Amino acid sequence: MIQVVEARIRHFMLTRSFVVTLATTLHWFVALEPVRRCDGFIRAGHSHACGGGLQWRTALCQSDRGVILSNDSCPMEHRVIKQSCNTDGCPRWSTGNWTQCSVSCGSGQKSRTVSCTQDNRTVARTRCKTADEPEPGSRDKCDAGPCPKWHAGKNGPCSVTCGTGIQRMKITCLSPQGAQISDSACDVGARPRSDVVCRTNCSATIRTSALVTVEHEVPQISAPAQAPAPVKIWRTGSWTECSASCGSGFRQRYVSCRDLHGNIATDSLCEHLAKPADVERCNVQSCTVWRTGDWTHCSATCGKGVETRFVACVTLEELEEQLLNPSQCDILVKPPTERLCNRVNCLPDKRLDVLTISSNSVVGTAVWRAGPWGQCSSTCDQGRQRRLVVCQDERGESSNCDPEIQPADERSCDMGQCPNWNYGQWGQCDVTCGGGFQQRMVHCQLPDGQILSDVRCPLESLPHRRQSCAAVSCPGTEQRVRWQKGRWSSCSVTCGKGQKRRPIVCVDGSGKRISDHLCKTHRPKGTTWCRRPRCPFWSTSPWSECSATCDASVKRRTVLCTYQNSTVERSRCGHLAEPDATEPCLVRKCEPFYWAAGNWSECSQPCSFGIQTRNISCVEMATGKEVHHSYCPETGKPSTQMDCSVVPCSTIWITTDWTRCSASCGEGLQRRAVSCRAMAREGWLLPAHVDLQSCNQTERPISEQICSYGDCASLYHWETTSWSQCSETCGFGRAYRDAYCFDSNGTKHQEENCDASLQPPLSRPCYMGPCYSSSCSEVKQRTALVADGEFNLLLNGKLTQIYCGDMARSYPKEYITLLADENENYSEIFNKRLTKPNKCPSNITDMEKCSKCYRSNFHSAGHTKFSKVRLNVTSLLVIGNDFTFSSSQGKRKIPFATGGDCYSRTGNCPQGKFQVDLTGTRFRVASDVEWQSIGSKTVSQIHISTDRQIVRGRCGGHCGRCSPRNGLKLELIP
Repeated sequence: MIQVVEARIRHFMLTRSFVVTLATTLHWFVALEPVRRCDGFIRAGHSHACGGGLQWRTALCQSDRGVILSNDSCPMEHRVIKQSCNTDGCPRWSTGNWTQCSVSCGSGQKSRTVSCTQDNRTVARTRCKTADEPEPGSRDKCDAGPCPKWHAGKNGPCSVTCGTGIQRMKITCLSPQGAQISDSACDVGARPRSDVVCRTNCSATIRTSALVTVEHEVPQISAPAQAPAPVKIWRTGSWTECSASCGSGFRQRYVSCRDLHGNIATDSLCEHLAKPADVERCNVQSCTVWRTGDWTHCSATCGKGVETRFVACVTLEELEEQLLNPSQCDILVKPPTERLCNRVNCLPDKRLDVLTISSNSVVGTAVWRAGPWGQCSSTCDQGRQRRLVVCQDERGESSNCDPEIQPADERSCDMGQCPNWNYGQWGQCDVTCGGGFQQRMVHCQLPDGQILSDVRCPLESLPHRRQSCAAVSCPGTEQRVRWQKGRWSSCSVTCGKGQKRRPIVCVDGSGKRISDHLCKTHRPKGTTWCRRPRCPFWSTSPWSECSATCDASVKRRTVLCTYQNSTVERSRCGHLAEPDATEPCLVRKCEPFYWAAGNWSECSQPCSFGIQTRNISCVEMATGKEVHHSYCPETGKPSTQMDCSVVPCSTIWITTDWTRCSASCGEGLQRRAVSCRAMAREGWLLPAHVDLQSCNQTERPISEQICSYGDCASLYHWETTSWSQCSETCGFGRAYRDAYCFDSNGTKHQEENCDASLQPPLSRPCYMGPCYSSSCSEVKQRTALVADGEFNLLLNGKLTQIYCGDMARSYPKEYITLLADENENYSEIFNKRLTKPNKCPSNITDMEKCSKCYRSNFHSAGHTKFSKVRLNVTSLLVIGNDFTFSSSQGKRKIPFATGGDCYSRTGNCPQGKFQVDLTGTRFRVASDVEWQSIGSKTVSQIHISTDRQIVRGRCGGHCGRCSPRNGLKLELIP
C-alpha cells in the first residue's frame, strides 16, 4: 500500500509545474490520502470507540522542487506518521456503598447509587447498557436477624362461676434467644389479646370466644335498648390517613370502652384490659428534593458554548442529605443540567493563522485559516479543545479549499490528574448518652496533597462529615425528651399548590438535640400543604365549524393565557404545553354530487304522536344546481320524515275497524265505532272512556263511509286475507293484509284486471296495551318527548313516579321528587371550630354566636338543601353529589345524607347535621344501609324511623364526617 502511494506522489510531483522558484530545501511530504481508521479498542454494543488507539499515515522525503528522495535525506525527528486516537475512557458502571438495612430485624431492603461514568463524568445510562455488562442492581434484600415475638401464656381461671366473666393470660415479649425483654421491642399492633370472654351456666359448662375488634358504629336510636352486661371491652375504629404526605407521620383511630352489646362505657371500666393504641407512626415515602452544583466553565472560549452542572435527587429525612435515584424526585421540576453560554465574539479573520495553501497561484488562492485553541473542556484529566477553522481567499470566505487537508478543529487535552475526596478518622462523640454527633475531616485533594475547593470533586460521592452517636437514653431523661418544632418555611411555589416545611428535632430537658428515636410520642408534621393564587393556564374557546364539508379542512379555536380571569402574556404559560389552535377535520373526499336536506316541517300533530317531513334534493358540487336523484349515492341519503311529539295529548280519538261493506257489489255502507279516550303522559291509553266533548271536535273521525267492491256487472273484484298480528307487542302499531283480484267464478287473476281505486286498505292501526318504561331514556325513545316532568316508570315490577330531567339531551336523568319541605332534606358540614377543641362546652345556646369558636369559619363547611335527588334506577342507589335541584350556603356543596364538623376532638359533641325525609314517595332506606365515620376523633349519632323513610344524623370530630358506607341504597315500599 505504501509503495503504491509513493508512486502516485512521484507522478503527481513530476507532472506539476510551479510558478514560484525558491531555494532548495528538503521536507517531509504527507500523502494526500485520508488518514487510516483508528486502530483501537471498540467496545461491544457501542457505536463509538474508546480506550485509546493509533492512526497511521504515509510521509515521503522530497525537495522543494518536488523531487522524491530517500528517507535518509530528511530529518527523522520531523517525520510524524502516527498519532493517538480515541483517547476517551470507556463508559463503565459505578456503584456507591450499600445503605443500612431498612429494618432493625427481619427481612428488609438496602440500596445504593448506580450511575454510568466515563472519565470520572456521569453520562447517559444507555452508554453503559450492553449485553456483556448488565446494569448492577440498586436494591437488594437484607436480613437483620429474627425479630422478637409475643408469647401468650395459659388462660387463667374464669372470673365468675356462673354467667359471663373474663379469663386472663400473661403476654410477654421474647427475644429470638427466648429471653424476656421489654414489650417495646415487639410489634404493638401484633400483640395478642390478654383477656377472653368466658361464659358458664349453672352446670359449670365453660365456653370461650376471642374478642373481635370491629369498626366503631353508633347503634340506631330506634333499636330497643338492652341492659348493659357487666363485662366491658375495648373496641376500635378504623385508622385515619397518615398525617404526613412524605417522611414519617402518624395516624389515629377511635378507641372506646363498650359492653358486650356495644353500649359506650367509661374508660375506667376497661382498665383491667390493655388499651389499644389510638395513635401510631406511619411511614410513607421519603421527602425528596433536587440539589444542584455550580455551573462549569463555558465549553467555548468564543461564540456559543455550553455550561453544565451537577443535579442530584436527595432525601431530607436523614441527619445529612442522602443521594437517591432520580426517579424518586419529581422529574417535572428537575433543574436543567445544561445551558447555553455566549462568550466574546470570536477573533476576526486577520487574527487567524494560515495553516495550508491549496494552490501555488497568486490569484484565487484559497487557504485554511485557524484561530487559537480554546480552553480544555475539563478542569482535570482528559478533555477536548476546540478552535475556529475557515477557508478564505483574497476576497474573503471561500469554498475552494481542499477538504482532504482541512486542519482539525478539535483535539484532546490533558489537565492532569483529578482530585479525590480524602477523609480522616471519626472524632470522639460529643456526648456519652442521649444522642450526639461525631465529625471527621473531609477534603477535596490532589494526588500531590494540594487541598482544593469542594466543588472541584464530584459532589455525588461526597463522604459524610457528621454522623449520630451515643443514641442511648441518659439516666433520668426519659420523661423529659420532646419534639421541638421550628418555624414554617415560605411556600415552595408562587402559584398553585405547594408545600411548607419546618425542622422537627428531638431534644432533651436542656433543649439539646438527641437522636430522633428517643422521642416516643408521635412526630409532629414537618410538611404541610399551602396554596397560592392559581397559576396562569391556557384557556380555549369552543371549536369553530369545519372550514369545508369535505376534503381537507380545519377547525379553529382561540387559545389564551389566562391569570385571575384576565389575559396575560403567553410566556407566563410556558410551563404548560400550549393547546393546538387548529385541528384537521372531515378529511373525506368530496363527491361530485351530494344530498342537500331542507328544514324539518312543524310536527303534524299539536300533541301526542306526529310526523315531521323535509325535502331532499341532489346537488352538483361544481355548479350548485339540483340534478336528478339518481346522481347521488343511495347509501348516504338523508331521511325525509321522522316521528315527533311535543307534549302528550290528554285525550285522543280511538276508532274500531270498519265493518264489511253492506253490498258485495255496487255501492254499500261501512260503519265503525268512534270513542274519546284519556291518554297518559307516557303515551299509553287509560282504560276508561271519557265524554266525547273532551276530544277535539274538529279532528273527530267519521263513523260511516260509502264503500264499493266494484260494479256488479264487472267480471273482476277484490278479495282480502285476514289481518296479521300487530307489529308491536305493546303500545300503537300496525296490522297488515293482502288483497287479490278474482273473477266471478272465484279464479285468481293479475291485479291489473281489478280497479285499483277500489282496492281495500292493506294496513290499519292497532293498540296492544300500555308500554311501560324502566328509565327516562326509554320514555324518550318511545314518546319522542323533549319536555322534563314526572313520569311513571316500572321499577322492580311496580309503577313508580319518577322525575325525568334533561329530556332534550341524549341521556336523560332520573330524580326522586322529595315531597317533604325543602328544609327537611339537607346536609351540613358545621362551620364553627372551638378554640379549645379538647373540651365540649355545654352552655352554648346559639351556635351561630359561639364565643368559644374561631372567628373564621371552617373552610370545608357548607349547608345544602335538596328538593330532588338523583337515582340510579337499576341499583336504586342515590347519587348524592348531583346538586341540580339543590340550594347551598357556605363555601362547599355537601352531598346528600352527609354530616360533619371540625368542632371538637372529645368525641361526644358532634355538630354537623343531616336529614333524609322520603315521606310521600314510594321509597324507603334499605335495611342494610350503614353510616361510616371518616376523619380524626369522629363520632356519629344516627336515628332511623321505624318505617325507614326518615333518617336524622349528627356527626363530627376534629375533623370528621359521616356518610353512607356503600352509598345510600333505597328500596320500594311493598
